[in-house]
Amino acid sequence: MDGDWQRSSRILITWAGGRSRNSYRLAIKEKSPVTNFLRNLEKSQGRQATEDAMGSRKHSGKAIPSGRDPGGFIALPWTVVDSAAYGHLSMHARGLLVELARQFVRDNNGRLLLSLAYMKTRGWRSASMLTKAKRELISCGLIYETVKGHRPNKASWYALTWYSLDKIRGYDSEAEACFVRGAYKKWKHSN
Repeated sequence: MDGDWQRSSRILITWAGGRSRNSYRLAIKEKSPVTNFLRNLEKSQGRQATEDAMGSRKHSGKAIPSGRDPGGFIALPWTVVDSAAYGHLSMHARGLLVELARQFVRDNNGRLLLSLAYMKTRGWRSASMLTKAKRELISCGLIYETVKGHRPNKASWYALTWYSLDKIRGYDSEAEACFVRGAYKKWKHSN
């Protein structure tokens, strides 16, 4: 260690985070140009300017743009998109796969819905097109049916095969045993 660290300055950065107020201390070399700049900035413009210069994620109460729109996103691995199974799908089946991937959130793989009642809220209108696209996805191994729906009001549940099947009560008896993670990789086009 060099002698500059013997007497270090401490700059306090605070911001409101949730319900509690978080504080972080940053140790910076006493004689560094960055320290001098931050001290002068704080003296002339106040603590907020120092926090902005240090890269705080808040700016005038608004988040600094991170390069994408806020909110969640769909994780569709390149191995899926580059697979022979995905390449064989119709555009409707690809759209349905994106809709199904949109439903996935951390611990619900195996409980994704493709019922017409639900898919109408997402813009799907044709029951026959939905059924055709669903059959394509199942036959290509990109999705797996974990619960077989029945009338009058039991919807089928589905799982994406590029994720592991989550432990959820209510699967059909053979669903967990027959689920194959990555089944789309084994798909072969039959003429």
